[in-house]
Amino acid sequence: PPGMSGWRVDWKDNFKSTRLVEAHAGAVMALDPSPRGPYVATAGVDGSVRMLCCKTKKQIYQASFGQAATTLHWVPPQVDPEQVTLVVGFGDGVVRLLKEVKDAFVLLHVFKPHTLPISALSFTRSGDLLASASSDGTIFFMKITKDADGAAKEFAPIGFVTIGAPISSLHWCPDGSKLLACASGEARLIEIQRPVEEQLDTSATFEISLEMREFPFELKRVIPEKPPPKEKKEGEDDDEEEAEPEPEPIIPPTGNALACQWVSDRSFLVSYDGEETRGKVYECAFDNKYPLQELDTHSGAVSLIRFSHSGRYLLTGSVSGQVGVRPVAEGASGESFFLTKCWKGYIHGMESKVTGCGMSWDEGKLVTCGTDGSVVMLKITDGFGESVQEALTSAQALREAEAMQAMLELEELKAKEEALALRPEPEDIVDPSHYSLQQEKIQAEEDRRLAEAELKKMSLKERVALIRTDFEELLEQNSKLPAGEQLPRDEMEIDPGLRVILEKEADDKVEEARKELAWISEKKQIGLDKLKSCFLDDLAVEYITLHSLRSPYTVASFRTKKLSKAQRASMDAVHGLIDSEEQANKGGAGGP
Repeated sequence: PPGMSGWRVDWKDNFKSTRLVEAHAGAVMALDPSPRGPYVATAGVDGSVRMLCCKTKKQIYQASFGQAATTLHWVPPQVDPEQVTLVVGFGDGVVRLLKEVKDAFVLLHVFKPHTLPISALSFTRSGDLLASASSDGTIFFMKITKDADGAAKEFAPIGFVTIGAPISSLHWCPDGSKLLACASGEARLIEIQRPVEEQLDTSATFEISLEMREFPFELKRVIPEKPPPKEKKEGEDDDEEEAEPEPEPIIPPTGNALACQWVSDRSFLVSYDGEETRGKVYECAFDNKYPLQELDTHSGAVSLIRFSHSGRYLLTGSVSGQVGVRPVAEGASGESFFLTKCWKGYIHGMESKVTGCGMSWDEGKLVTCGTDGSVVMLKITDGFGESVQEALTSAQALREAEAMQAMLELEELKAKEEALALRPEPEDIVDPSHYSLQQEKIQAEEDRRLAEAELKKMSLKERVALIRTDFEELLEQNSKLPAGEQLPRDEMEIDPGLRVILEKEADDKVEEARKELAWISEKKQIGLDKLKSCFLDDLAVEYITLHSLRSPYTVASFRTKKLSKAQRASMDAVHGLIDSEEQANKGGAGGP
C-alpha cells in the first residue's frame, strides 16, 4: 500500500526488522478528529485514508485508492446518527463515503460530481444536502435520501452551478438556506441560494442557475495624515497662502478570499491574503460592507477556519505553518463572541501550509497536519483551560465523563458492525477517465439519440430486405416461364434512374479526387520550385571536390552564388568608369 514506514533492523538477530511507524508519503491534505472516540482520520496525496489513535499515537488501519485524497470530514449525525462515517474527496473528482468498522473502512457510497480535484465538501445542518466544490470552478449539489434509522441511503444529483474560478472553501448557513463559497479572484466571497429541486429543469443537463451575490468586503478607508503647516516668513500675508488639498483616502487591497465559516444565520468569518488583510480573520455580515470584528491571529494568510466539535474553540491555520486556538464564549442572548486570548504556535515549517486542524473528542489534544507531510498532536494543558474557565460553559470533568461514555458506546457499536465488513460494497470508481455525473447525463442523451437513429436504420434495413426477397422471388418466377413469355431483364429494374444517379455520383467522386490530386501535385511543385530558387537557381558554381588517384592531393571549387542584378549593375558602372578613364588617359597621351 502507498505510504511511508519507519523500521528498526536488528543486525545481530539475522537482520530482523520491526515496523515502528506508518505515515503518509507526501503532503497530508486533510484531517478531522472523530466526534465519538480518540481517533483521527487523515487524507494524503499518496491516495490513502488513515485512522490514527490519540492514545497509542499509532496508526490503526488505512484504505488506499488510486488518486490523491484532497479533503475529508466526518459526516454530521443528521446523515449518520452513529457518527462513524467519513466523506472523502479525491483528485479525480470522485467522492467516497467510508464507514469505520472494527479494523477497516467499508465503502458505502461512491459518485463522481467533478472532473478535477475536490477542494471542499459541506453538509447542511439538517443533513439533506451535500455541496461539493472543485478546482474546475463548479459546485455540485447532491440530495440525500435517508432510511428509517436516519442514515444516508442514497445520494441523488440535483445539479451544479459554475463559478468560473477555483473554489477553496464551502460552508452552509446554519438554517441551510444559503451556501458561502470562497473563489479565486479579488475578494470573491459568494453567497449561493439553496437549490429548490421542483423549480429546476435537469432533463438535458445538470447545469443549473441559482441566485448569487458577492460580498462587498471593504476595509475602512485610511486617511493619510496632513503634513505640518509651513512656517510663515516675515512680510507674508495669510491671504497669500495657498489652500492645500485634502488628502484622498486610501482603500487597502483585500486580496483573495481563502476560508469562510458561518457563525450564525447573519454573520460569518472570512480570511483574505491581501497585504493589509493577511493573517486576520474578519467577522462580517452581508448587510454591512465593513467587518463587524477583526481577529488578529497569524503573521501569514489564514488558510483554515473551523470550530471544534463542541463549538467552544475557534481553530485557525495559516500558509506559514502556524496554528491558532481561540476560546469562544456564549453571550446572554445566545450569540457567540470570541475572546481576545489566543494561543498561537508554529507547528509546521514556515513554508508548509496548514491543511487540517482539530481537537480530539475530549478537547484534551490539538491535532494538526500540513503540506510538509507531518501530523502533529499537542496536549492541551490544564492551565490553558483554567485561564478561560469563566468563558467556557462546561468543566473538564464533565467533558471527560461525556468522552468516556461516548467511547464505550463507540466500542459497542464497532462490535455490532463487524458483520458489516462482510456486506458487498458498491462498485468503486477506479478509472480516472470515468464519466462525471454531468458527462453521464450528456452521454445518456447522446446514447438515446444514437439508439433512435440505429432503430430507424435497422427498420429501413428490414424493409429493404423484404423488398429484396420479393424481387428475387419475382426473378425466379420469371425465369421459370417459357422463353416467349419471359420479361426482359431491363423491364425488371425497380428504379431505372437509380443507375444513372449512381454513375453520376461515382463520376463526381472521381472528379473530386482528381482535383484533390492536382491540388496536392501543384502544392508540392510550388514547394520544390521555392527550394530550387532559394538554394540552386542563384548558384554560379557548385562545391566540387576532385580527388587524385595516385596521390593524396585534392582540388576543390568554391560554392559561389551568382551576382544579383544590383551587384551586376554596380560592376557595369565601375567598368564603364574604368573604360572612360582609360580612354581619357589615351587621349591625353596622344596630344601635341
